[in-house]
Amino acid sequence: MNAKAFFLLSLALTFLAISPVWGQRVEDSLYYDLASAYLVVRLPSQEKKVRAMQATIDDPATGESARTRLQAQVEQVRNETNVKNQAIIRAFDQYFTALPVVFVYDTTHHPRQAVFLNEQLKPAEPPELGTTLLQLRFGRPVSYSGSRAESMVLTDSHLQDLGSPFPKPVMMTGFGYGFNKIVAPEMAYDKLLEKRVQKLDRKLQQMIK
Repeated sequence: MNAKAFFLLSLALTFLAISPVWGQRVEDSLYYDLASAYLVVRLPSQEKKVRAMQATIDDPATGESARTRLQAQVEQVRNETNVKNQAIIRAFDQYFTALPVVFVYDTTHHPRQAVFLNEQLKPAEPPELGTTLLQLRFGRPVSYSGSRAESMVLTDSHLQDLGSPFPKPVMMTGFGYGFNKIVAPEMAYDKLLEKRVQKLDRKLQQMIK
C-alpha cells in the first residue's frame, strides 16, 4: 500500500470512529434518558430590573422624591415576582407529573450547585438529582423560528434551547389570558399556568411513552 492510499484509509477510519460523536445531538442524548431526567424550573428573579433601579437609587444625583418613588417600585417588583413564582410552583406541583421537578432562581449558573427553593421560596433540602437534567426558563425563544412571545422554553443544562423532538416553547400569552386579566385579574395568571403546565406535561408524557 503506497503512502497516499495509507493516508486515505487512515482518514476514513478516523472519520468512522468519531462520526457517531459528531452525529449525537444533545436532543438525542436527552431523549433517550428522558425517563430518568429531572426538570429544573428556573423562576424569574427580575434581578436585572431591580439592580438597575437600585443603581439609580444609590446615585447621589438622584433626588429624594425620585429615590422614594423608586424604592416603592423595587418593593412592588419584588412582591409581584414572589407572588408569580409561588403560583408557578403551585402549578407544577398540581399539574405536572411527567418528571420530578425542582425549582431554582434564574440567576443560577450551575443547576447541580444551586440553592433549591420550596413553595415559600425559601432554601430547600438539596435533592439527589439524576444524571440527566432538563431546564425550563421563562423568556423569549432563541433558536425556535416561530413566535418570539414570552414562553416556557425547555433547555439543556447549559441553557441551550432544545429543538425537535422536544416540545416547542409554550407561549405564556393568548386570548384567554387577556380576557381573564380584564374580568378576573386576580385569577388570570393562575389559570394561564394551569393550562400551559398541563400542555407541557402532556407533551413530555407522550415522549416518555
